[in-house]
Amino acid sequence: MARRAAVLADQADGPTGRHADHLRRALGAVPAVRPLRGAGLAAAARALHRRHEPGRPPRAAGGHGQQRVQPLPAARTAAVPLPGGAVSGVPGWYGKLPALGDFASRRLGPEWIAPWDRWLATGLHQLREAAPDAWLENYLASPAWRFALLPGAMPERAGDGLRVGVLVPSVDRVGRYFPLVVVSDPLPRPADGAHVAALWHWAGLLEDIAVQALQDDWTAEALDAALAAAPLPDFLAADSAVPAPLAALLSQAAWDGLQGCSLWLHDGDRPRVHPALPTGAAFAALFQPNTLP
Repeated sequence: MARRAAVLADQADGPTGRHADHLRRALGAVPAVRPLRGAGLAAAARALHRRHEPGRPPRAAGGHGQQRVQPLPAARTAAVPLPGGAVSGVPGWYGKLPALGDFASRRLGPEWIAPWDRWLATGLHQLREAAPDAWLENYLASPAWRFALLPGAMPERAGDGLRVGVLVPSVDRVGRYFPLVVVSDPLPRPADGAHVAALWHWAGLLEDIAVQALQDDWTAEALDAALAAAPLPDFLAADSAVPAPLAALLSQAAWDGLQGCSLWLHDGDRPRVHPALPTGAAFAALFQPNTLP
């Protein structure tokens, strides 16, 4: 977590005058995916505030010291659907990448992005209004969250099946903060414990990929290549352990009672169950690590 926070802080200090010519950059070699989990708030805060130490040169206008969250507009300009057609089984993504200058997406349509964007933008705006001096430190130190959206969790997408994904705090090339989401296509309900275990393991792979995408040498094409190399699991071959509380929540017996809910968890945490998408204090807990158990 500390390394991710340092990456975000460094990216927000980059040049601000470049344009989006990188969208056509050649892919080249795909960086290897390495797990980057662990650490905590104190280390992340040090990574952020090291740039305010005496003797450091003044920050250029537009750096992360201005604590810019992507503003909440009346109607956000649509994310740029980057070149590349839909690939069956490859998760979609939406949000900010340090290598890009604005919102971008792949394999997620506006009918899914719009409600998700409103939910995140509204919640982040409220966090900044409530704690203007602390929200960025909390945001940078927040964990990557694996989630499961059950049918009805997004009312605008009530016909969806189960979606599994990961949410990580991110920033764009010009220092505007907004998370990155990687999410599956609609999936069938889990058939048994092995199915749940396979999904849990796969979500961990998505988490590692999403965190690696915060490096400035990870283009959108590199992210897509990594996701394409982590296809949906063969449920019959699942050999990954899954936390018992999660297995119980996603079991067939509990399925009907969870319709319209979303499940959220990170390493070492028990699943959090919310009606629809979390709002208010539940949303704040996603981006305020000091509220985590």
